[in-house]
Amino acid sequence: MLRKFACAIAIVGFSLGLALAEDLKGRITKVDADKSTITFSEKKGDAGKDYDATGAKVFKKDGDNKVAVEDGLKAKMFTKIGDKGMGATISVTDGKVTEIVLSGKKKAAN
Repeated sequence: MLRKFACAIAIVGFSLGLALAEDLKGRITKVDADKSTITFSEKKGDAGKDYDATGAKVFKKDGDNKVAVEDGLKAKMFTKIGDKGMGATISVTDGKVTEIVLSGKKKAAN
């Protein structure tokens, strides 16, 4: 009986943790790999907000799959972010970024 109760509490706690996570779509405009921070803007022309990305997992979209980015925030692609930024979806829990999924480039229609 106690084992079932403990499992139920664990499941409720895990579900609550997922419910508190927030996914935001927008653009990464700046990455500081040394401080593990990103500047993220949800709307065009917005100055953006700084987020702590310590320990965040970085992925890149490849069709319907997510492929891990080697070197995380220290990857070469983050050093060449243009004025428009880089399209991404970030998962934020308690003000801290836990996952970054970079948008893949769209292919031209034939």
